[in-house]
Amino acid sequence: MEVLDKNLYVHKYFAHELTSEEERSYLLWLSESEEHASIHEQVEQILSQPAFRNDVVFDKDNAFKKHLALLQADGEIEVSKPTMEIVRESNVLQENITSASNTQSTRIIRLKWLSALAACMVMALGAWFLFGNEKINQIYNSIDSTSIASLEDGSKVFMNQGSKLEVYSFGKTRKVALKGEAFFDVERNIEQPFIISTGDAEVKVLGTKFTVSTIEKTVKVKEGKVEVTVDGKSRILTADQKLSYAGGAITDPVVAPFEDTKLWFNSELTFSNAPFDKVVEDISKFFNIKFELPQNRDWAGCTFTAGSLKNEKLDDILLILQLTYELQYSKINENTFKLSKVRCK
Repeated sequence: MEVLDKNLYVHKYFAHELTSEEERSYLLWLSESEEHASIHEQVEQILSQPAFRNDVVFDKDNAFKKHLALLQADGEIEVSKPTMEIVRESNVLQENITSASNTQSTRIIRLKWLSALAACMVMALGAWFLFGNEKINQIYNSIDSTSIASLEDGSKVFMNQGSKLEVYSFGKTRKVALKGEAFFDVERNIEQPFIISTGDAEVKVLGTKFTVSTIEKTVKVKEGKVEVTVDGKSRILTADQKLSYAGGAITDPVVAPFEDTKLWFNSELTFSNAPFDKVVEDISKFFNIKFELPQNRDWAGCTFTAGSLKNEKLDDILLILQLTYELQYSKINENTFKLSKVRCK
């Protein structure tokens, strides 16, 4: 179930408007944490109150200030402009209700109108509870070229050109948001699931290798097991399978050998008679660095062959190249190396 759907489903649950599948998804979400249960209980209390009472004067401003002070004291939220805008809009609605009751004290406020107002409050409460403690730690952009994001848990994300990755504070889960296309090499941790939000789908893994494209709206798995959820509907993919999703729909997994997938980088860092400039290019993409090569050289006959180097450190790979090509280089800065001598054999 998508995060925004959850907020709406709280209201739809009490209005008995959920399908059986949506209700199962909602009840599962409800059991996941005390915060979710708290949202459910608050909305239930709102909707259980009489639709209209003429003998109660509600000081909305004072009540909100007290509630806000309690939340701030617990460190749950910070006051922001959007929050205050919600309050001001709520005040206008309350004033309209008061005016209507003064002109016709016996008017009964329709339950559906109250439910709609409650739904708006659910949206606000849901945003506070579900997003209040989630902070973006880092943002990676690969605007003009491919790039790699090395995460704090050891996972690596190889981003295609034009992609964006938002990394949230890791806690019970490891959560990121992706726009574009990326290959994920996720470190296994059964106690800390890795979750990717694409806006249309949620991809959940414990540790595996796969690609996600928010452009083609596809997920392709190389190793391990991946769960994809769209609008409450989940599918499980294993190695050499893929699926598509769009408009709230999700396909069943189909066989798709990952070796046929055209990646924008050398995921295994394997080489078979590869020209030296191609070798350097692949290493650059893998480690998110840059090499400056000697000019006016024909690298076609300067080839390199090696098994997978993906688990080797950059210094060790440079040592291999030194031994192979009598390589000489200097480090210009943290991410740039200048090659001054390359002897092809």
